[in-house]
Amino acid sequence: MITWGTAMEIDLLGPVRVRDGDRAVQVGPARQQCVLAILAAEAGRVVGVPALVERVWADRAPAGARNLVQTYVARLRRVLVAAGADGASVLVFQNDGYRLAVDPESVDLVRFRALVAAGDPDAALALRRGTPLAGIEGEWARRTREALEEQCLDLVREREWAVRNDLPHGPVDFTGRDGELKWLSDKISGGASVLTFDGSAGVGKTALVLCAARMLTAAYPDGQLFLDLQGHAPSQRSLSAACALESLLRAVGTAQEDIPDGIGERASAWRTKLSGRRVLLVLDDVADAEQARAVLPGAPGCLTLITSRQRLSGLAGAPSRTVDVLPAPEAVALVERAAGRRAPPGAADLCGRLPLALRLVGARMRHSPQWTFGGGEAVTAAYEALEPLLRRAFRLLGRHPGIDITPHAAAALLGCSVDDAEDTLDTLFDVHLVRQHTPGRYRMHDLLRQYAVDLEEPDERDAITRVLDHYLYSANEADRQIAGRARFTPAENAVIAFVGTGMSWFDRELSNLRAVIEFACREKYDRHAWQIALTLFGYYGVKGMHTSAVAVHDRVLPIAGDVKLLSANVKLHVAVLEWRAGEYSRAAARLDDALPVLRSLGEHRSVGIALNSKGIIHLALGRQEEALACFEESLQARHAAADTRGEAASHLSIGDLLLRKGHRADAVESFRHALELAVDVADRAVESRALTSIGLALTGAEAAEYLERGAAVAEELRRLGSAAAPAHGTFGL
Repeated sequence: MITWGTAMEIDLLGPVRVRDGDRAVQVGPARQQCVLAILAAEAGRVVGVPALVERVWADRAPAGARNLVQTYVARLRRVLVAAGADGASVLVFQNDGYRLAVDPESVDLVRFRALVAAGDPDAALALRRGTPLAGIEGEWARRTREALEEQCLDLVREREWAVRNDLPHGPVDFTGRDGELKWLSDKISGGASVLTFDGSAGVGKTALVLCAARMLTAAYPDGQLFLDLQGHAPSQRSLSAACALESLLRAVGTAQEDIPDGIGERASAWRTKLSGRRVLLVLDDVADAEQARAVLPGAPGCLTLITSRQRLSGLAGAPSRTVDVLPAPEAVALVERAAGRRAPPGAADLCGRLPLALRLVGARMRHSPQWTFGGGEAVTAAYEALEPLLRRAFRLLGRHPGIDITPHAAAALLGCSVDDAEDTLDTLFDVHLVRQHTPGRYRMHDLLRQYAVDLEEPDERDAITRVLDHYLYSANEADRQIAGRARFTPAENAVIAFVGTGMSWFDRELSNLRAVIEFACREKYDRHAWQIALTLFGYYGVKGMHTSAVAVHDRVLPIAGDVKLLSANVKLHVAVLEWRAGEYSRAAARLDDALPVLRSLGEHRSVGIALNSKGIIHLALGRQEEALACFEESLQARHAAADTRGEAASHLSIGDLLLRKGHRADAVESFRHALELAVDVADRAVESRALTSIGLALTGAEAAEYLERGAAVAEELRRLGSAAAPAHGTFGL
């Protein structure tokens, strides 16, 4: 990190200003600012008067341009004196030109370029205060501004690329597979970019690929991604192409609102993201070639490793290797590594030399030194070795309706404390009956899950109800933080797990919630299905995930106990999709359908959202009076709902309209109302917009102050990232 002192500084990455520490000195009119900017950008070097004239006026220089330059320089010397410098010695005439004799590093633009050269883009971007050279006209200022904005955009793109290693922990006792690893190495050396491994369940395909991926990490420095496509997961649908692409785009830093709706557009965005990158992608448990083909990077320099239970002959040109059971010596070595002692003769063969079975038997031998394996099913032996309570836990965990499970969800499923659930998961982890794919989140192998489901469990219905209550009321609490009120009253003794913000909780649990809704619909837990779906609408609105909102609506509508409310909510999402696409008439008609229902149900917050959306449509069509009426009625509805964030958003909409009509004073008043409300509820995103709006409505030094404050808050939010997502949501503005 490069650092500088705190003497007089000149800032060009925003409105031009001169500072003495925290004290800003007014620079003067736009052309005077332009002269200072030209000299500061060339700090320490002479800029000839002809060059100054050309950069300030281009081909429109007045007859007395040289005299005007002299006047501007004289005034700038007084500005520099006011900032604590010796004006005459700092701004000197030399060789028919002027030189700004300051330390070049006192100019933010010079520091910006140095930080970029030093490979510190975060520090460079932190210097921005808004539009560079804001308010200065002319060809030189325009070219300089555009070049800086493009450079900043490139830096943002570079920084937003999230170099990640999402590879789960592989087994610490990985054994053998030298032939498969050499085959993989040879194929990569030969130019292969997609490799597939097929084989039966439990044969060790995932362990092999994860071992290979970790060995190859250095060759793919831009990231190592893992995606379970759930091709053969019991009681679950395989991951759709749309959901898979969404997960991958989010994994590489794409903001949810920037993820396209269509599958084709998502695939294009995914491949564009990987262009020029070296990324290793593991696609685990692929159902068929079509599922894999939809998410292949297609970019040279990337490598994709695929596992499946069937041969993927449809992936033309992709080398394929069938993974068989372990050879006898390697199978014996694995069971003895897992057991920590010599295995009895024939033990590996009795396990079918299947890695999953070998680990289960080895774990049983390690925990029960006197036990000897006498044959039979390895999973049965591992299960029967458990204490009764652990057997029950194994049976119930196999019935968990989500993708993975946390100790809180396990506590709900098992009907015990969170501490006891955590101990249970750890014990089952020790004997290889569950795996911890990321800290605090556990999964069960499909083979073990199917075995557990096939066992009779008398507590199944009650346990499923408890875990569905956990997801419903935890989502209800997360939704309360976003929407400002809870939709449902939690059931007595429901296990509610909520850490972080409402947005971050939904980010973590979205895959589980989708799977849970699908399970609840299929298994006739109707109330849980549609109520969990309702809790998602606020999150989907904030993220701009309108297509997802429509999809979940379509899935639960046939079983919804509150069809009117569900349908009215989804109409808001569809309307947003339509007016964003320019389909204003259809969007307005849909909102007109939803509004009477929402009013009759007392859904004041949603009424406010719908009216604000109608106002936006009217404004887009040039109907300013109708727009103002909608915005004002939206404000009333949001006030009735005690939706402070929504009120702030409506004030912003009203202010924007008044500013368009030329009523600057009234617009500023609306923006100030929005600012006060935003500060009251600590909504920094609305605060930033309100400050910027006030700055745009004002003029002179006061305008610059508000614009700078707005830019500073926006920069703070950018650094904080998604944790500071605006709680008013996409609908609110």
